[in-house]
Amino acid sequence: MATTAKKTGSARRKADPDLYLRMFRTMALHRAVEDRMVSMYRQGELLGSLYTGHWHEAIAVGTAAALRDDDFLCPIHRDLGAHLWRGMDPAVGMAIFLG
Repeated sequence: MATTAKKTGSARRKADPDLYLRMFRTMALHRAVEDRMVSMYRQGELLGSLYTGHWHEAIAVGTAAALRDDDFLCPIHRDLGAHLWRGMDPAVGMAIFLG
């Protein structure tokens, strides 16, 4: 006896090239800002430790893109891309590490 699986709760979005382009640009910005911060850290210009989100940019940006506007986003290391997605100025992200 054959059974058929019902699809429940799967919300498929139509492909949106503008969304994907924005996500890619945010991930690239995330990497560029953190590359600069690594350089500054190696020169002794940053306070304390530095934890980058290298190779995890898609996690931060993709998660932030899935959030609603009224969802909270709490700052923690390796999530700079999520804050950039929400519109944070990259200089503010760097300033956190400059003291």
